[in-house]
Amino acid sequence: MAFTDTAADRVILEGKRPVKVALAGTVYKGDLLGYSSGWKEADMDSSPKVYPELIAGEGGVSGDTITAFREVIIDFGSSCTATAGDRVYATTTAGAYVGAASNDQGFAVGEMATARVAFINPMYIFPNFKFPNTEYTNTSGTVTIAQYKAALAATGTASMTGIEVAPKVLDAVAAGTIRGVYVAIDLEGTTAGTVTLIEGVEANLGSDSGTARTVTSAYCFRAVNNLHGTCTNGISVLRVEAAGGTVAWNAVLDLAGTVTGVWSDTDTATGDTEAGFFKVLINGNARYVMTYSDAGG
Repeated sequence: MAFTDTAADRVILEGKRPVKVALAGTVYKGDLLGYSSGWKEADMDSSPKVYPELIAGEGGVSGDTITAFREVIIDFGSSCTATAGDRVYATTTAGAYVGAASNDQGFAVGEMATARVAFINPMYIFPNFKFPNTEYTNTSGTVTIAQYKAALAATGTASMTGIEVAPKVLDAVAAGTIRGVYVAIDLEGTTAGTVTLIEGVEANLGSDSGTARTVTSAYCFRAVNNLHGTCTNGISVLRVEAAGGTVAWNAVLDLAGTVTGVWSDTDTATGDTEAGFFKVLINGNARYVMTYSDAGG
C-alpha cells in the first residue's frame, strides 16, 4: 500500500469555499497553493517556504485568475494505494502531496478516506504545524507569535502542562539526533544594528503581588534522568559548546547582584568548611568543584 500523487491523475470530487485568485506562477489542478508575492504552488523546499493555504480547482499560468478552494475531496487515481486514515503532507515538490513526512515535509494537509480518495484542508487538518515566515514591521512594542493562557478554574488536585513536547523513536528504529525543543535565533545580514538582548530561553516564575498562596517547591529548570540502556559517552545536565562565531564566551554563569547566603562576589569569612563537590567535564576531562557547608561573609 503506497501513496502516489500524479497531477494528471487528480480528480476533484468536491470543492468547498471557492475563491478567485490571481496566479503568480504555473499551477495544476489539485495543486496546493500558497501566497508569496502572489498565489503559486506551495513549496516546502523554497526559501522562505511557501506554506499551503488553498487548493487549485483548475490549472493556469502566471497572470491567470482561477478558482481555488479552501477544502476539497480529491481522488488521486488508481495508482494511489494508500491506507485509509493516513495523513497527507505538503512536499518539497512544488504543489504536490506526499504520504510520509520527512525533513521539511512536515506540514499535514489532509487525511486519506480510502486508498485513493482524501480529504484535503491545509488550514484545519491537525498538522505538524510550522508558522509561516511572516515579517513584522513594528518599530516599538513587543510581537508575540504564539501565546497559550489556559487556566485551572476549580479547586482540587489537578495539574496542568502548558506545552508538552514528546518526540519518539519507535521500537527497533535507529536514528540520528532527537531534540525535544530546538531554539535557533538568527540575526540575519551584515548591516549594523543594535539588538538590546538575546535570550534563548527565559523561565519566569511569578504570582500576583500580595498573594497568600503557598507553593511547596519551585524550580526554573528541572532535569530528570529516566534513560535506560547504554549511553556511551555518559549523560550530563548541561553541555556548553565552544563558540562557533566570532564572539567568545566570557563566562559559564552570570549571577546578577548579591543574594545573602546564596551568592556573593566577595568572601571575607575565615574557616570555611569544605563539604562536598560536584563534577564537571572541561574539554572532555573530569574536574571537581569543591563546595562548602557554610556561607562566606
